[in-house]
Amino acid sequence: MSHELPTVFGRSCDSTAWGPLSDFTLIDRASGQAYRCQAGWAEGSLWVSGQDCRRA
Repeated sequence: MSHELPTVFGRSCDSTAWGPLSDFTLIDRASGQAYRCQAGWAEGSLWVSGQDCRRA
């Protein structure tokens, strides 16, 4: 997971979504840190990208 706020990028996600996302939370499984994102895009379990994120 890449944490260069305000953008967060996660690989091997537990997501069934495919396409645009809004108002969601990404959680880093390794650290347990959560990031609240305003917008983003999901490619199923492959990856999720969040924009306008902040630590939750």
